[in-house]
Amino acid sequence: MRLSMRHRHGWIGLGLGGGIVVALLLIWWYRQSPEAAASRNVEVCLQQYWRLAIPPQGKPPQHFSPLEASLQPQDCGVCHPQQYQDWQQSRHSRSMEPGVYGQLVEMDQTDPATSTLCATCHAPLSEQRHPPFSQ
Repeated sequence: MRLSMRHRHGWIGLGLGGGIVVALLLIWWYRQSPEAAASRNVEVCLQQYWRLAIPPQGKPPQHFSPLEASLQPQDCGVCHPQQYQDWQQSRHSRSMEPGVYGQLVEMDQTDPATSTLCATCHAPLSEQRHPPFSQ
């Protein structure tokens, strides 16, 4: 049995329409997925909370020992050895390696706005940022 041209076009249209519906359903489903929600949450977090360096925390309390007042990771590791060991094996421990630091020193002089943007994540504490890297 041969289909007339009219019937063939109807089947093609039905197939295309069905494909579009399936595609729209897949897009809707993806946007509802936990992964998509997590991605949106990260974007919101970065936009709202990581705009500038973390404000200065002030001087450490006078009763803090030099070890407690230090911002050096290895000093934190004296009292928190497991956390320090975990951190050492993470990418976070390499966020301010010499190459990154050198780039920030140069950018402070040539492009301070970009330097500040990069430091927002690589050196988030104001105490880590000021004076500028180039000084």
